[in-house]
Amino acid sequence: MYCFIINPCSGCGRGLRVWKKIEQQLMCEGAEYRAFMAEGPGQASKIAGELTKGRGTGQTIVVVGADDTFGEVLDGLNLGENVTLGYIPAGSRKDLARSLRLPLNSRRCLRRIFSPRQYRCLDYGLLTYGEDSMRHRRFAVSAGMGLTAAACKSAPEGISAAEPGIFKTGLELPAVCSGELNI
Repeated sequence: MYCFIINPCSGCGRGLRVWKKIEQQLMCEGAEYRAFMAEGPGQASKIAGELTKGRGTGQTIVVVGADDTFGEVLDGLNLGENVTLGYIPAGSRKDLARSLRLPLNSRRCLRRIFSPRQYRCLDYGLLTYGEDSMRHRRFAVSAGMGLTAAACKSAPEGISAAEPGIFKTGLELPAVCSGELNI
């Protein structure tokens, strides 16, 4: 069984559109799957943790979202378990998919997940932070701080913040330097 963790808001709403195409394909093929919608920050991580808690057998989790969603799922996994991660990019930049040489087309990605020619081990980074108690966060490709999501949220209706030159958002440098981001 395949477990899909979907971020419907990734790519300024592209995540939901991509998922609808994938779900149609899954139903046509009669695939066994479960779908989990990440409805807010941190939820993809919690879902991944629940899906991998105490499971000794191999499991395939497919992330439908942006690079940050993949990183959030990676951060939530119980790494002591045997887990295969699949990724269907639905963000604006698709840096992770490009670096892994994955198809950018969602249907081709799904086909590759169903019939893998190879498996790859994935290196990831570990961010350590905190003053009173040290905390850790795993990430793939890059560690973001939500700027893309903030740009999408503040983009005028009908305009994609992902398109170069279409929409620019300004941030006050002191807000970023102090670790507080108020938009």
